[in-house]
Amino acid sequence: MAVITGILGTCASSMVVAVVARKLELTRAEKHVHNFMMDTQLTKKLKHSAANVLRETWLIYKFRKKVEKIDYARIRQHQRKFLVAIYE
Repeated sequence: MAVITGILGTCASSMVVAVVARKLELTRAEKHVHNFMMDTQLTKKLKHSAANVLRETWLIYKFRKKVEKIDYARIRQHQRKFLVAIYE
């Protein structure tokens, strides 16, 4: 009797999992929308990273070449931010 109960319980739980999985599955249109949104977010992140790299490059140049007295602490700070921008 216990074996039959175990088998029925396993079958019932597998059917519930199958039904829930099918309900959570995205339709074709939803997949396209999801992929479009992910591409948009990735493009936005890439643009922001590129802008951060350019900004920090400019600030490193500015604090090295365009000032009378070089502030090494600020240059080092912008170099760190530059590396963070690259690896974002």
